[in-house]
Amino acid sequence: MTSNKRRGSDAERRLSKVVGGRRNPNTGTAAADVETDMFVYEIKSRKTIPAYIVNAFRQAYWAGTNTGKVPVVVLEHRVQGHARRYYCLAERDWLDLHGKG
Repeated sequence: MTSNKRRGSDAERRLSKVVGGRRNPNTGTAAADVETDMFVYEIKSRKTIPAYIVNAFRQAYWAGTNTGKVPVVVLEHRVQGHARRYYCLAERDWLDLHGKG
């Protein structure tokens, strides 16, 4: 059985390789898991992802396939009348857009 810490470290190593970045060691300070010249990445590896997120990607992919456009899922977090939005793409789409696919 893989521990959560081991799964997270493995995910960081894979991400670093995929994006051509540098993995930062866990030193207890505020630092991204992986860095490139342009981006910092914080990765969360879980055995399950909430069904509503999986369904949102399924719906976005269907729409993207039918229109030939890149599917993006936007998660909006509303707190006290203010919204923060997070834009999520699948890895293959992100890599294609950044010339790494």
